[in-house]
Amino acid sequence: MIIRHGQRLWTLIENSDDHEKNHAFLFEAGAWTLAPAFDVLPNTSNAGYQQMGVGKQGALGTLGNALSECRLFGLSREQAIEEWFKVAEVVAEWDQVFASLGVSGKDIGYLRTFIDQPERKAMRLRSALDGL
Repeated sequence: MIIRHGQRLWTLIENSDDHEKNHAFLFEAGAWTLAPAFDVLPNTSNAGYQQMGVGKQGALGTLGNALSECRLFGLSREQAIEEWFKVAEVVAEWDQVFASLGVSGKDIGYLRTFIDQPERKAMRLRSALDGL
């Protein structure tokens, strides 16, 4: 569940503040579900890694690493890739969403230097193109 809804997003926007306290579950209608995302911001250090291990290469924040252990989260490789595409589609429009929520152009410009660094943009673009 976390890999499906969390690690893809963290990797795509360079949020390396993904420690255990930033993941929560809700008990609703007799079942546990992943809480909505919170404290999701890009790391301005461009670290390229997560706080939690995401695959066989530990905390390395890459698609390949995230996919390397998808079975531990109950996902086939195909399911994990499909989830990656869904998240990449949403993240590709991050700046429009931020603007619609009242984030200033100055702040969006600052965040763009981290979220839209060439490697991250290429990762999202590859995801979008592969989904066609």
